Amino acid sequence: MPLSAGSVVLSVQASATVLLPKEKGRRLCSLADKCGLGQLAQWEAHHRKICKKFNQYDASAAYQALPAHEKLDGLLLSHLTASLFCSANETDRDGPLSLLIEGQPTPFSTFSSLLAGPSQVETPAICPMGAKNVLIDGVLEELYARFGNNNFTIHSHLVSVAHGIFSLASRLFNHSCVPNAAAKYIFTEGEPPRMEIFALREIGQGEEICIPYLDPALYQTRQQIFSLTYGFTCTCPSCIFVSEVGSISEPPKEDTERRKLEKSLRDFVFPDLDRQPSSLTLPLGWFQSVPAELLPALHESFLGSLTETFSAASHDGPYSRALDVGITILAVYCLIYPPNYPQIGVHMAEMSKTAWNATVRGDAIDGLEEKLRAYIDCSLSVLNIMGTEGDQEDGPLEDIRVIRVRVLSALYPNHCIDDAQRCIFFASTSSTKPQAMGSTTPKRSLARGNGGIIPMRVTTLLALGISLSLFFIMAISFAFLGEEGDEPYFKSVLTDVAQNSPGIVLLGESVDVDVDEPSITVRWSIHGCGDEFVLPNSSGIGGSPACGLPATALRIFVDNNVAPSIDYDPTQLPFVLSTGQRRNVQNLVQFDSDHILDVHEARLYPFDTYLLTATLHAVNALNESVPIQKVVTIDQTSNFLVATADLASYNTLANGTQVPTRDVDMRVKRPGQARTFTLLLFTISWMLTHMTMGLVFIIWSSEQSTLTVLKFLALSFGALLAIPQFRNAMPDAPGFDGFLIDYIGFFAQMIFTGLSILVLLVMLISREFHLGPHRDEIPLDTRALTSPPLSPSPSVSRGYHKLPRTPDTTSWGRSTASIHMGTKDLSMLIKHLNGEFTFPGGPPPPTQTSQMHYRNRSSRYESPHSSWTGQSERKFL
Repeated sequence: MPLSAGSVVLSVQASATVLLPKEKGRRLCSLADKCGLGQLAQWEAHHRKICKKFNQYDASAAYQALPAHEKLDGLLLSHLTASLFCSANETDRDGPLSLLIEGQPTPFSTFSSLLAGPSQVETPAICPMGAKNVLIDGVLEELYARFGNNNFTIHSHLVSVAHGIFSLASRLFNHSCVPNAAAKYIFTEGEPPRMEIFALREIGQGEEICIPYLDPALYQTRQQIFSLTYGFTCTCPSCIFVSEVGSISEPPKEDTERRKLEKSLRDFVFPDLDRQPSSLTLPLGWFQSVPAELLPALHESFLGSLTETFSAASHDGPYSRALDVGITILAVYCLIYPPNYPQIGVHMAEMSKTAWNATVRGDAIDGLEEKLRAYIDCSLSVLNIMGTEGDQEDGPLEDIRVIRVRVLSALYPNHCIDDAQRCIFFASTSSTKPQAMGSTTPKRSLARGNGGIIPMRVTTLLALGISLSLFFIMAISFAFLGEEGDEPYFKSVLTDVAQNSPGIVLLGESVDVDVDEPSITVRWSIHGCGDEFVLPNSSGIGGSPACGLPATALRIFVDNNVAPSIDYDPTQLPFVLSTGQRRNVQNLVQFDSDHILDVHEARLYPFDTYLLTATLHAVNALNESVPIQKVVTIDQTSNFLVATADLASYNTLANGTQVPTRDVDMRVKRPGQARTFTLLLFTISWMLTHMTMGLVFIIWSSEQSTLTVLKFLALSFGALLAIPQFRNAMPDAPGFDGFLIDYIGFFAQMIFTGLSILVLLVMLISREFHLGPHRDEIPLDTRALTSPPLSPSPSVSRGYHKLPRTPDTTSWGRSTASIHMGTKDLSMLIKHLNGEFTFPGGPPPPTQTSQMHYRNRSSRYESPHSSWTGQSERKFL
């Protein structure tokens, strides 16, 4: 059965995505706002594996040294690897590798079965994910080898916003420079971006479905890109035509010759356009023969210069030149693109905007109105095949529909100066009070006293509010001051050890608690206290003059591990040339230790408490045990309070020798501020829930209009959206894994709020159904138009009175067009009257190009004719 144009051939979600740098700050992970379900979905998909280490990875030298496109690849590879570990079954012996086995029904196995690219590239560093989440050697390289020739560029309204992996699409579709299908992307809140492959034209049964890997406009360079990136030579009809033509000469640079070429090209593609502007129709097939004298029009530089000229003329004029160049661009598109290619529709939408602006300005262009209607029809014929895509609001399809409505409705005169438009419009929207007959002088209002109080103006109140706000901000900013003058945290501990029990001290300068793993990572720093234990020229480190770096080589063992956690050698520490002081190099005197966390009370968040016991042992270079006199850590992190207690202990070897060790007990709990904020948000969520239940009670027990019910329904729906935000705003909030705070809070709140909304909907529907028959029974009496009933009879529905019918009124002697004009139309008209372009709602960012997609290094190659800016066009690469 053949596929009609616009039919969706494939719909598949992305396995992993990464935003382009220009989209950071405008969008968040997975192109969704960081709210509710979107944040939860991303956390479960991959973010929980890389969140902890991402800032360290982003600031690492290995990542910062990468080129821009490899940074994106590194992030995308990190997301893919994290998703792999998050999707793996913990009980499976092979772990994530089981998902990569060919034949398994997973996107990961489909991706691993794809062909690797022909070029050998070095795999970029990825974000670390912990000791338990490391792929075996070679797997990461095999995954990255498939990036260059299989990944896609995700676009919204034909503007590139991200890179993504759609392994099933990579598997199913081959390339053609004259494709019969193309890709678009659908963004839904809380879900990964979805790719849809749609038919550009009717596809017969048995015909292969192909999509473009590159912009078909790259006549001179695409074969080279195919060879380097994909390892094949394209033999589509377009590429055969290019090979037969051979080298394409550059277009003429002299203005007269160039315009002659443009005119010849327009006459070749649209032979009847000059005689009948409304006869503009797009060709139904691709041009397989081009006269030799028109071949320079296929040179890549020709299209680039045309788009720059069109962009400048469509913004600054003259519009007649913009329309001529725009038709020339359309002619080039018809030569290089297949029918219904989305870029053609976008270009015709920009042509429609330019023609509309010329109409409003009253430019003397022959057949302008006919051209405008023809541009609109051509644009809609192409964009309707692609349909909606990208972000849900605005877009080229919405823009062209707005233009079409305005043209067909004839809201504004076609030939009218701006001042006249301004006067006509605001005259129709202004309201005047009728004066009493027989009086032409308005009555003076009576003077009113103010009791000696001078009222403040609105500007004064606004200035006062701003001043108080700035004062408040400055006042609370002082909380950041004063930390520099505080005594070093470990100074008192080090001084006490130096005076009473000199020896080796371990200071836990960083404690990282990860409840999800669950584990605690402590960064220890080695110190020596007392004259015989301090390395010369190193005293004063840590704030105590009696302590410094240890004088002897040490090896520290944590929890009786066979391998030491650090092999400290004082001879490796460098000297300062000017002072001879020893340098404290962190990597030489500090080490990390990971410990399993006891999480029996994790479900009691935010009153959860965690326990940890660890033992440490030190030996010198002669393998002799060295007593550790003190082990202490910081007592507060950003999310937890840490209480530490250490004690001397020993182990007994097989030969009966006692080995001195040092044990440390750590009790971790939430700080009081975090518990307070959590309980406040918990309380606010319950208050919102009780509010929705109260609204139901009010509607049930009192007489309220349908409009009031709708308002209450909107308030309840707002509460339903706000409650997940408050849950996510709780400090270091855990996932929705059945914690006590969710059983007695979030889950119950969502249920009660949802039920309240359902009850309000049922009451609204029941009242509407009950009201209908009474409306039909109202007699057709002319008195009802002038004198509504004084006391309407109550309806039999509970607590509800039927309101009187509003008499139908008519407007006499003035236009009603402004009454039906929406807010968006008004804002657009005001912008136009100020000299701005009316369409679209916002021009694309400068110097950004929009791409259909690449299944190769999406952002690594830019067409030479796609660097122009402005609202005139958005390129489709």
